[in-house]
Amino acid sequence: MDAKTVTAKVGNQTITVETGALAKQADGSVVLRAADSVVLVTAVSAKEKKEGLDFFPLTVDYQERLSAAGRIPGSFFRREGRLTERETLISRLIDRSCRPLFPEGYQHDTQIIATVFSADNQYDTDVLALTGASYALAVSDIPFPFAFAGVRVGRVGGKLIANPSEEERTQGDLDVIMAASRDSIFMVEGGAKEIDENTMIEALLFGQRAIEELLDGQERLRKEVGKPKRSFEKTPLAEGVAQRVRDAVAQRVGEAYRLDVKHERYGRLSEIKKEVVAQLCAEGAPYAGKEKDV
Repeated sequence: MDAKTVTAKVGNQTITVETGALAKQADGSVVLRAADSVVLVTAVSAKEKKEGLDFFPLTVDYQERLSAAGRIPGSFFRREGRLTERETLISRLIDRSCRPLFPEGYQHDTQIIATVFSADNQYDTDVLALTGASYALAVSDIPFPFAFAGVRVGRVGGKLIANPSEEERTQGDLDVIMAASRDSIFMVEGGAKEIDENTMIEALLFGQRAIEELLDGQERLRKEVGKPKRSFEKTPLAEGVAQRVRDAVAQRVGEAYRLDVKHERYGRLSEIKKEVVAQLCAEGAPYAGKEKDV
């Protein structure tokens, strides 16, 4: 397959996405460039599902090589160490954006790996990696039906900026990274200096508008070089279990999420889970012996 490239403008930043040049053995791979920053993102998923699991086995690794900044590791062996705290947090950020969008019942081992080849220290590479995850999944045969992109929103002097530079971020009073599609915002992380709710909503909608060209490019690339999505066998649940659980917990879970203190909220959710499993899986109950399904 010949290399294909699309280009998108986000704020003052021009992002180029190329596929078909590197990591051709991966199910999907893209190289993203913005100024002098370069990030390779690959996506691979097993053809057969892993038996005995009650969760989706997704692994995300974001890796920043010292060579990306023109440095050599200072250890005796001159090798990279384990993931840093920053790399771990960015890996989780990408995971949170992708995991809920995979189809229900998909339990195939899946890996998304983002490797920073070059960093110019002008723009952060985490946004490139986040966007690249969706692009890599889009051109692959992995059954991932959504197109999303990542963007960072800052505010300097009362003006909202898409993908601000490092200097602009230090001067601003808002710094938010988000993942969104055309009609949904499903991951937000960041901080601000006492801004009001309306400003925050305005910033999120501004970020969603800023990624339109990235979404257009992703859809164009998928149509040109994307592989047909593979079919998969869903893990069957006991008949009616989803509705039974929904009926049993809907009101109580809503009340739990309205608790302000986090440890109290999580404690209440844990109690609800135990109570419902005990109620539906006890001897003589509708789903006795089917705790995993519940």
